[in-house]
Order: sequence, then C-alpha cells, then structure tokens
Amino acid sequence: MQPIQRVAVVGAGNMGSGIAQKSAQEEFDVQMVDREAQWVERGQSIITNFLSEAVERRIFSPQQVEDIQGRITGVIGVEETATDTDLVIEAVFEDFDVKTAVFATLDKVCGPNTILASNTSSLSVNALAEATGRPDRFVGLHFFYHPAKNRLVEVIPAQSSSQETINKVVQYCKMLGKVVIVCADRPGFVVNRFFVPWLNEACLLLEEGAGSAAQIDAIACKAFRIGLGPFGLMSTVEGIDEVTIQGFEIGGSWQMTNALRLDAGYSTIAGAIDAMPVRPYVAGNDVPNAPEFTANLALTWDQNIGDLNLMARIEYAYQG
Repeated sequence: MQPIQRVAVVGAGNMGSGIAQKSAQEEFDVQMVDREAQWVERGQSIITNFLSEAVERRIFSPQQVEDIQGRITGVIGVEETATDTDLVIEAVFEDFDVKTAVFATLDKVCGPNTILASNTSSLSVNALAEATGRPDRFVGLHFFYHPAKNRLVEVIPAQSSSQETINKVVQYCKMLGKVVIVCADRPGFVVNRFFVPWLNEACLLLEEGAGSAAQIDAIACKAFRIGLGPFGLMSTVEGIDEVTIQGFEIGGSWQMTNALRLDAGYSTIAGAIDAMPVRPYVAGNDVPNAPEFTANLALTWDQNIGDLNLMARIEYAYQG
C-alpha cells in the first residue's frame, strides 16, 4: 500500500489552516486551497502567528518553522488543485450543496487514485460519498480544534469506502500523531453525540439565568480541566454552528435550546445567545428545564447557584 504523501486542504480558515499546518509539521507536502488570494493569505497568516508563538515557547526553532512553512503551498481556486494529490481534505462551510460543489470540481481535476475526504462534523458521509464521482475513495475525516494541538480525529467510512481507502487515511492520521476513532456514519458520529448536549446545557444555564457565560465557562474549565469553556469555544471556532446543528437530531431526552437551533431564525449561535431572554430571578420559582437531579437540589431563582452546583449540572450533561 502506497502511503499518502501529497495532501491538499480546501478551505483556509481556522480549521483548514490548522490541518494544513499539522500535516506540514509532520513533513507532508501540503496545498492550502481557497477561492481567493485574500483567504489563502489569511490562512498563511494564521499559521505564521501560531508558529511564532511556538517559537517563543521553544516548541520549534526558527529553522523548523521555516521548513514547515516551506512545505505549504498556497493555491487559489479549487480547480488548481494538483492532479497527483494523494488526499484532498475539504474543510469549507458546513453546507451540503457547498461541499458537493467542491467535490464535483475536485473529481474533475484530481487523478483517479486521489482520495477525497470531508471534515464534516454533522452531515451524512454516505450522502456526500454518493454525490462524488468516486464513492469508493471517499471518507469523513473529522478533526477537532485546534488540529495542530488536539490529538483526536474521527475517520468515518462511507458504506461505499474501500478498505484500502480507509487504511490509507487511518495511516495518514497516525502519521500525524493522532488518536484515531473509526466510527459509523451516524448523527453526531461519536464525539458530538455527547458534546452537543454539553453545549446545549451551557446555553440553557445561561438562558435560565443560572450564571453568566463567563461563570459557566470558568466552572466548565475547572470541572474538566480544559482551557476553553463552551462559550469560549463557540466564540472561537469559526463555523461552530456546523458542530451543533445542521438539521441533525441526535436523539435523547435533552431539550434543544434556541441558541443551537439555526432553524429558529438565527444565523449564528452568537446571535442567538445575544437575543436570549435571560429570565430574572423570581423567589420561589423552580429552575425550569432542569434535569431531575438539579430540581432535587431545591434551587430557586432567588438563590445563587454556586460553583459546585454549576459544576454538577455541567458534569451531568457531559455524562448523560
């Protein structure tokens, strides 16, 4: 089996540039592709800033950074993707029509052995595979923010994916030093299946007036020993809406808040959160929409939900 050597990433935003950077760090030759020069330049700037910080922290030497950046070639226009590319990873906006348009172009310009992959976090991999001209050489490849730091990646084979395609992509991910989860094409895959309710619970806490976004983030960071809370993440990761809701329902008994429902008329989660009618504290009213165990804590709107109770609520969402 010939290993993947030449990689292209379509989409030079935060995720796409991160995937390109990580691939270059592990000595893959990388094309970073976007529609216009300004977006390619923005992606290169994101990488430069990230690597400059790494030099300051003595993670990389200046020579290593020069070598990494030397392995990344900016490409303007999907149609200019090199024919002999081994793997093309699409990392554009989470819209089925946008993605399939990208794959239609790639199918024309790439060689017959090129594997196509989508960094989708919520769309059906089987449906995307069938929309390409090479369903046997297609997989879902879901990286997590930031791709150069987060070691986790989900590989989602389509029903039509060949075993050789799966093996090559898994090998590529392992060469990036990733912990690979091979999972079925199901709503939310694996991680988002329990991650989305966690984001949802944070939004419900804010909506109910249980705490401010800053308080909820601080408690989440403390509870899970993470560097970024739910609202910080939703504010930082471009296209976080694609992580949460693009029409998929992952089931369960939890109640979807409007902040995560794009069909509620908000174009972004930030807009939905800004428009939330945060309820005032009213003595004697139980917290609505709360899990049963929280109600057992006898919390009322005139009480200040302390750190431990907020932590318990967030942990409950994460585990449930």
